[in-house]
Amino acid sequence: MKKHIYKDIILTGSAGLSGALLLAAGEPERMRERFPGHMLRQISELEKNLKPSGFSLEDEDAYIREIGKKGLSAALWDMGEELGIGFSVFADRFPVSQLTVEICELFGADPLKVSSEGCFLACTANGNELCGRLKAQGADAVIIGHTESSRGKVLVMGEIRRFFDKPR
Repeated sequence: MKKHIYKDIILTGSAGLSGALLLAAGEPERMRERFPGHMLRQISELEKNLKPSGFSLEDEDAYIREIGKKGLSAALWDMGEELGIGFSVFADRFPVSQLTVEICELFGADPLKVSSEGCFLACTANGNELCGRLKAQGADAVIIGHTESSRGKVLVMGEIRRFFDKPR
């Protein structure tokens, strides 16, 4: 891999959604007890349409990886290790749907640690430019953080700064 100077960390898609939908599908009775019919229909529609949207993430000056089954926390950790960088990411910037939060809460799961298939992380020198190109293709893309000169992997939640644990 070429040596790059990265700056911005971008996330596409809705973190934890595929994992939340898997949890919901595994216990339909528990879901019916907790959620009203209109929400169950919404979940059903999301399951049908949970496929990557066909945008292109080709960019020779960016590090790009699908988040996949291990979840956002593990993908961020792996990115830091692969690139030999530290980073700070901001929880309030993560695109996580309220539905994902509620399903994960019901099953005692962390939306950042469940599957995020169809979501991608990118690390690039110019996040605004890459986000603009992705949005022009119809993708949801947001800058969630930036790289650091230290090796620390930090999650910022308001005034609280917490270091990521190595995934198991």
